[in-house]
Amino acid sequence: MSYIFLQRQGLVSGIHEATLALGFAMGSLAGGLFAWLAESLADLLPTMLIQRSPYLLAVAFSSVLLVLQTWMYRARREEIHGKRGFLR
Repeated sequence: MSYIFLQRQGLVSGIHEATLALGFAMGSLAGGLFAWLAESLADLLPTMLIQRSPYLLAVAFSSVLLVLQTWMYRARREEIHGKRGFLR
């Protein structure tokens, strides 16, 4: 393997790790903020919902990303294989 390939591979690996770390940090901060906001609405929300609010935020965010990835996959598949699609 060439030196440039290894150097690029290291850069890409570093970007990937930084993205994961940023996702963990932002997820923790957003979950805590969401729990704090839910706690401020304690008189309107049941206690069980307040305690699970960070998890509900994670489920909602993951669901949105799942729909987005499915849409992007289907659009790309139609672009490559035509309107009829592949294995449809």
